[in-house]
Amino acid sequence: MGKRSFFTIVEFGTSKITAVHCSVNKEGEPVILGFATADSGNCVVKGDIVDVQKAEQILTKVLEAADDSVGSYFGRGDVYFLISGRSVSSLRGEGCVMIYSADKHITEEHIQEADEKAKMSVPIPADMIDVDRFNSYYVLDKHLQVKDPEGCEATRLDSVLHIIIAEQTRRNMIRDLLHDAGFEKDSTDIFTGVASFYGTLTRDEMENGVLMVDIGAGTMEYAGIVQNGLVASGVIPVGIDNLANDLAIGLELPFALTKKMLTDGRIEAAKNAGEVFLEISSVNDVIHRDIPLASIEKIINLRLQEMFTILKDELESKGLMQSFQAGLVITGGGVKIPAVPEFASGVLGCHKRIAFPFEIEGMPEQMNDPRFSAVLGAVRYVIDLIGYGAAGLSLVNMADVFENITGGLMSGMKRVTKAFTK
Repeated sequence: MGKRSFFTIVEFGTSKITAVHCSVNKEGEPVILGFATADSGNCVVKGDIVDVQKAEQILTKVLEAADDSVGSYFGRGDVYFLISGRSVSSLRGEGCVMIYSADKHITEEHIQEADEKAKMSVPIPADMIDVDRFNSYYVLDKHLQVKDPEGCEATRLDSVLHIIIAEQTRRNMIRDLLHDAGFEKDSTDIFTGVASFYGTLTRDEMENGVLMVDIGAGTMEYAGIVQNGLVASGVIPVGIDNLANDLAIGLELPFALTKKMLTDGRIEAAKNAGEVFLEISSVNDVIHRDIPLASIEKIINLRLQEMFTILKDELESKGLMQSFQAGLVITGGGVKIPAVPEFASGVLGCHKRIAFPFEIEGMPEQMNDPRFSAVLGAVRYVIDLIGYGAAGLSLVNMADVFENITGGLMSGMKRVTKAFTK
């Protein structure tokens, strides 16, 4: 068998640790070769690893399970990991150049110079690392906003960059963990919010202006895109676990029981049936109570109101709430709670779409779930934006990795249209 590029995506989520082994088909499209996921066992809190030893143990088992799903040892080559939590934030960089040529036409060199000045305009704190940069937009002569200024006429060009940063210690800890798991090459981080929108948003949505929100167990990542430019992103350290904890405290119930109650559909079923009380019972009927639905709804509504008000305030402070003409796209495990997307739409004042991840060749049915939007989006991100072959992924002899996967040889990658210019 010939050579084909392959790589691994790893996610350390609050509720789960996931590994996906990937490759590329003859058309340059991503292929899922192996997949495994396991409960994080409380070693990750709000997107941050708090027990490295336990995280390494779970990761080792997950990687072995992903190898088994391929049919053989997959190898430990290129690896990319999702990063989130309190350590992630963003900066806005601005830079300008004057156009002195006689025809006033903007060239690629002008654009690169403006981008570089924008990058240098905001010093990154010593304890932070530059995760990624995206062109938000360009401005011609201080008044006309455009996405691609090349060839336009102007006397001044301004570049606005969206720069995502994260704590170096957090990034390095994950890199060390992956190295100990067998990945000898340096790993690359991808912000979870970027991965999520890359796995769910359509081109029309990104062109018209859209707000993507990924609600997980411990965090809520968001990304605002206008005219294909990333204009806002961030992490709000509140998730579904906070909602379950509120119910556990308010109703004096075990956390595990309230978390299951949120996602198994029983609350919605009782409401639809016109019930006044919700019957709650645990294993062996150690707990058996009838709780007023009104009390449950009140606790849920208060927390959701707070969560989405925080997000709305952040976006309004940047003057962006009126920019999302395509509305709200919501994904992540939180969408399984019916009240979540409804409250998000109501508080943010825009129509919503609940997003499942785009399908990828070889994707197991288990991954057709909003909980995996980020990790599947990361697969697409790596293929489309980071590169392939000598400039990107390693080339390995796939016959040395496994024998039961068929497919043609790959010597390069079809460069698909980029959603963003890096």
